[in-house]
Amino acid sequence: IIIAAGAQTSGLTRQLGFPLPVVGGKGYSFDVSPGRMPRQAIQTLDTHLAISPMGEMMRVAGAMDFTSSPTRIPSSRINAMRRSAQHLMGPWTAESPAWAGIRPVAPDGLPMIGRLAPDSNAFVATGYQMLGMTISPAAGTTLAEAIASGDDGTSGPFSAQRFRGQRRELDWAAPRH
Repeated sequence: IIIAAGAQTSGLTRQLGFPLPVVGGKGYSFDVSPGRMPRQAIQTLDTHLAISPMGEMMRVAGAMDFTSSPTRIPSSRINAMRRSAQHLMGPWTAESPAWAGIRPVAPDGLPMIGRLAPDSNAFVATGYQMLGMTISPAAGTTLAEAIASGDDGTSGPFSAQRFRGQRRELDWAAPRH
């Protein structure tokens, strides 16, 4: 079984008896027709933006909110992203409406890729935050190699088992009202 359900992964793995501390963080995106197109994806560490060429358009994605309002898009967030992206890439001629998406986040910020438990036939690939389109091909290759080699999934920085037995780590995802 391979579970790659983004922010919904935790609910599915819990049903199998392997809860993972993956929560949904709301990120924002919009597409533009840039004056200059980057040749590859760019991630800025200072402004937390991801800028990606998408055919004739350039996607600007960023921010991360943990909120109970998954569809609300604060204009202040989009304006800050717009200013940062224009500072880096220059002006653009057209812009799509902004949209929000729920992205899977682990407490340590690293993806979870591999076997859910040493004796399980369930595998997971999640926790990419706002880098899903960027790192999912490499994650798929890593997962395929783990399955083919019989890796028990107990080691490595992306081990889905790194939070086992840490109940307090799992509680951080509980919704607060």
